[in-house]
Amino acid sequence: MMLAMLLALLAPAPASAPPPRLDADTAAVTRTTAALDAHINGTWLDGKPGTDRLAETQWRALQHWATDWLDLHPQAGADALAGAGKHLGNDWSVSAVALDNGEMLVAVSRYQMSNVFILGADARGRHPLRWSSAAPQQSLDRAADHALAQWRPVVQNGNCGNCAMMAYADVGRLPTAADGAVRFWIEASYAQEMGATIGVQLSLWSWRHGQARPLLVDEFAAMVDQHRPAVRGTTLHVPSKREWRSLYACGSCFGRVTDLRFAVGPGRVRALTPVSETPELDLIDRVFARVLARQPVGALAAPPALRIIRAQLRDRLAEKDPPLRRLTGMVMGWGRWRTHGQRWACLSADETAGMAFSFDRDLRRITSARLLTGQACQGKDAHM
Repeated sequence: MMLAMLLALLAPAPASAPPPRLDADTAAVTRTTAALDAHINGTWLDGKPGTDRLAETQWRALQHWATDWLDLHPQAGADALAGAGKHLGNDWSVSAVALDNGEMLVAVSRYQMSNVFILGADARGRHPLRWSSAAPQQSLDRAADHALAQWRPVVQNGNCGNCAMMAYADVGRLPTAADGAVRFWIEASYAQEMGATIGVQLSLWSWRHGQARPLLVDEFAAMVDQHRPAVRGTTLHVPSKREWRSLYACGSCFGRVTDLRFAVGPGRVRALTPVSETPELDLIDRVFARVLARQPVGALAAPPALRIIRAQLRDRLAEKDPPLRRLTGMVMGWGRWRTHGQRWACLSADETAGMAFSFDRDLRRITSARLLTGQACQGKDAHM
């Protein structure tokens, strides 16, 4: 008997099963998701009566799961809640961040749909729903109100014209306001059926006395695998993908990476001037665009460099179609370097031969240009 008891003590403990409440919650999420899937029409709900209520039921099931999980794990943090989202299934993604007084900001996403909500913390250790992005929000301005309305199932199920459902969502904290209001950001992509360049919505919020107030809403394009927003000091940095004037990048290329910056001051938030991470290509593109538009280049390029550029753009200048005549072509590769303190960059586009350019110290003028041969300057991108 003693031997049996000893063996029992040494035997590995069985894996703990999820509490029945969480099992029931997960089953409810699975059930409501299956019911809704039949009514998703690409990037939008199908418009049939009652489909918006199916979406609302799905969000309630997810919010109930998060509430029960926090109730059962009162000492757990935001990272633990996000990790627990894996139990919902591989299709689901959960992001969470702690607010003040035990409150939790949570984003849940699956394919073409997402929802963001805040769970409170009461004296009895429970975490009731306090706010949801799927509910009507306070008015900010016409453009912001239209953008934020796209979180609402009743809008997603209507005739919204150029709308799309909110897909993958992420959340993060911002510096607290001078009046004690908690502030946070939400970044979510607009649903689309394919493509690596996506439309993105960024919203900044204030949370105080149980009221969420939108402070700023911005919409832009980004690559699917660009970095998430980051707060450095009192500035929120958000990677985006912008366009050049005469050059363009493929849908799966980073292209003109631009840092969108937002100042988060004690009393207000405001957008700052975006900063391009491809200033060399921006200057080259500006010169190309002026040449193709037959506009003066002025001091942007030294005369010898301008002659080489004009010669390489001769075929584009002869193009009869005006829209095509304004385009140098798609960027096939680029790079930048310094030699003895001199700044250089190379560019290869599909309609022109590869070229290398040198610049002045302040990057305001192309000082020289030379032709490249073969596959020089191929395969590089702004992500380097």
